[in-house]
Amino acid sequence: MEDEERQRKLAAGKAKLARFRQRKAQYDGDIPKKQKKKRTSSSKHDSSLHTDQQSGELCSESSQRVDLAGNPDCSGPERKHGQVFSAEPESEISTTADECSSEEEEFSLDDSSSEQGAQSSQTCLQMVEKELAEKQHDIEELTQELEEMRASFGTEGLKQLQEFEAAIKQRDGIITQLTANLQQARREKDDTMVEFLELTEQSQKLQIQFQHLQANETLQNSTLSRTATDLLQAKRQIFTQQQQLQDY
Repeated sequence: MEDEERQRKLAAGKAKLARFRQRKAQYDGDIPKKQKKKRTSSSKHDSSLHTDQQSGELCSESSQRVDLAGNPDCSGPERKHGQVFSAEPESEISTTADECSSEEEEFSLDDSSSEQGAQSSQTCLQMVEKELAEKQHDIEELTQELEEMRASFGTEGLKQLQEFEAAIKQRDGIITQLTANLQQARREKDDTMVEFLELTEQSQKLQIQFQHLQANETLQNSTLSRTATDLLQAKRQIFTQQQQLQDY
């Protein structure tokens, strides 16, 4: 039963591998056709022979591995037809089949990705061309409207435009004069403020000097008053002493 199951798995692996090799050879042959648009029949024949040879070698090697795996007496390497083969478990055959399936899926994904990329590029190019055509149409319409406005404007419109330009120049002159006057007023204000600050500083200095003078005068007055009081008291003491001397 195990041998039959191995044989079925081996046959399925061989079939998948053959299909994959055939599709890969076809894909490898289609790429140069897209790039150069020419390919000789001899190169196709050589590629097919090379693919068949690889498929035969891989299938032969897989069958020999299965035979060795099914024989429990084979514990080491065995030489057959001048080649050395080693007994490998059944999981390696399954792994080979899985790898073939995964490579097949990657091959399909690459094809779909290439087709999607080409379609996306074509769609983007069409959108850009459409947008460019719309912009060109808008420019043509604006140019036509401008020409119509110039034609309908006429001599009267030109005169009004000149008057409007003169009024704008006059307004600019007035604005310039007002700006100059404002700057002059600001400068005068700054000068007045500086002068006011200087006068304020001088006034403060004079006030301080006046306070010093008042303090000195008060000190002098108090000193003179004390001196007069002392003199009067001294005179009284002298007079008293003279009276006492006369009594003796």
